[in-house]
Amino acid sequence: MPHLRLAILLAALLAAFPARAEDPKPRDQKIERKDGHRVWELTSYLRGTATEIRQTLIGQVEALLASRAKAKVRATDLTQKLDQARQHAENVLLADPQYKPLLTTLKDTERVKDEVRRNGSTAQERLDAGAAYVKAKAAFDQRHKQVVDDDANVVQLGKELAEARQQLREVEIAVGKEEVWRRELVDAIHGTFLIPWPMRRGMIGILGTITPRKAIGKDAFEGVYHAGEQVNTEGQREGIITIQQMIHPVRVIVRGVEPPWEVGKPIALNRAFAVGEPPPDEPTAPRRQQALVLQRTHDDIDELLEAVESGPAVPADEMEQMVRLAEQKEKPRRWGSVQPIIAALPPNLRPKPGERLTGDKRQKIDEWLSKEMVGDTVDLALTLQGIKLTDSGVEVFATTDAPGVNGRKHVFTLVCPESLRAKAEKVHAGQQARVTGTIKSVRLNPDTTVDLRIVDAAF
Repeated sequence: MPHLRLAILLAALLAAFPARAEDPKPRDQKIERKDGHRVWELTSYLRGTATEIRQTLIGQVEALLASRAKAKVRATDLTQKLDQARQHAENVLLADPQYKPLLTTLKDTERVKDEVRRNGSTAQERLDAGAAYVKAKAAFDQRHKQVVDDDANVVQLGKELAEARQQLREVEIAVGKEEVWRRELVDAIHGTFLIPWPMRRGMIGILGTITPRKAIGKDAFEGVYHAGEQVNTEGQREGIITIQQMIHPVRVIVRGVEPPWEVGKPIALNRAFAVGEPPPDEPTAPRRQQALVLQRTHDDIDELLEAVESGPAVPADEMEQMVRLAEQKEKPRRWGSVQPIIAALPPNLRPKPGERLTGDKRQKIDEWLSKEMVGDTVDLALTLQGIKLTDSGVEVFATTDAPGVNGRKHVFTLVCPESLRAKAEKVHAGQQARVTGTIKSVRLNPDTTVDLRIVDAAF
């Protein structure tokens, strides 16, 4: 049974480069080229060849990474200088006339304290020995602080190092935010090029993540492609539109897939494929039950996707840490149901009973929710509905009832780590689960139901 999901697309790209089909006959498109490469207009701020668009996408990230490198060098340099200053102060302390007597007293009181405890002395003797040790330790620490910790050079370098580390943190947060936006644009490009429903012969697009179910030779397999049919437009922001899709599972035979790939293991096919007819040897069956052939082909989209998928030259674990830092909230709240989220809206934005949200008010609500709720955590009882396998893990779709909204439901996309793949693959529609995770995005629909994307989700 089809289920719903949210998808993000590029409005300009969707209009300029729809999936093409022989029936109906595609309209002629004038394609601008520069030095043999297609010129794309993805948004008002993303226009050019694949290489130029990649540079626009990645340019700000790389500029911030250069600033980060300088900030790291400064922090490392100050750390070394501070260590040297502290070592010099320690040497001064060793030559201090008060140091040796204080150290001797400290060692003597510690020895006595340990002997008293071992020899089974009276409680009062143990208390006295402990008090003498504490007094000696305090005197020693005080002198250490005066000579080492309060040294003018140590104090100044400590302040400079703290400032340098804070600057580095701020730069890394900026890198993370730019990378999140870059990834969202890349996701929108992928979403736009996915072959939609209904699938017709001649359509060209990408498949996203698909799992081979049966091998048919070295470069072909049978699987199920989840084709999306647009049923509603949820909103638009900076050239990116969010739509609601109904998902149709389609049995397909995918050809032209170079190894390595394995049956049962998801594979990302983000390159051009063309929809063909069912194979001649396909058993006689109703057309909707026959497998469609998806043949690897070559198209301008291959060059574009290869370019934009190429991320910044920084170790993946470091980038993920910066992305998490950017998404981290200092004091995240924990939400146990959806209604308090809606109730938290300011009075002038809070929906009235029966109100249908449109235009400026809905946009302001989404902006407020994104600013205030992203980074908060959830602990919710949800109904699981279905899954979508991805390169890095799995997405689980879930719902919960929206009281008083004519049977409509709040919709959740749970982005789960790879470690939950086996568990997620056993999910069945209607399964009840307790879900935890962090809010990645949140928006209010016209009927006041909520769509939330939860990352680091567990159930």
